[in-house]
Amino acid sequence: MEQSININWHIQDQNNNVKKPHREPLKVAVMERITAMMKEGYREGELIETVRMDDSDGEDGIEYHGWWTVKKDTQHEEY
Repeated sequence: MEQSININWHIQDQNNNVKKPHREPLKVAVMERITAMMKEGYREGELIETVRMDDSDGEDGIEYHGWWTVKKDTQHEEY
């Protein structure tokens, strides 16, 4: 049985995209958070992460909000 993780971001900027320089650090932080939550028994949850790469991100960085869920991919084998 495989599992897939679905992440939906609620981004409020002109393009509705995660800034390119933020993608990898955000991915690392989010996967660490999801892994910790899954170990606690959660199968979905809210994500709030702040990324600051340079001065263009403001003094406090850019905050990303989202939601994650785990879906179990079940495959039926015929015998």
